[in-house]
Amino acid sequence: MDDNSQLTSASVVARIGNLVDAKIHDEVVALSIESGICYGLNRSASRIWELLSSPIEIDNLCATLIREYEVDETNCQRDVLDFLSELHREGLISIANKD
Repeated sequence: MDDNSQLTSASVVARIGNLVDAKIHDEVVALSIESGICYGLNRSASRIWELLSSPIEIDNLCATLIREYEVDETNCQRDVLDFLSELHREGLISIANKD
């Protein structure tokens, strides 16, 4: 996927189980077993990563983040879609779109 055109607010996303991760303070460090690439996730990205432990609809993910952080819905959706698009390009999440 080259952009987030596959992603919509109704898409269901989840982690793909090819990473070993550890939480250090409020941040996550993850290592891809397949590629050997190490990822460092800041506090908000770490929270998204945590929420992706089970399949979740993007609307529900954003609703949780809006409750927990000082962010408006428009910015939250845009930033989350961008981040999820990046995770998908890296092969770290799966996307299921509702028909």
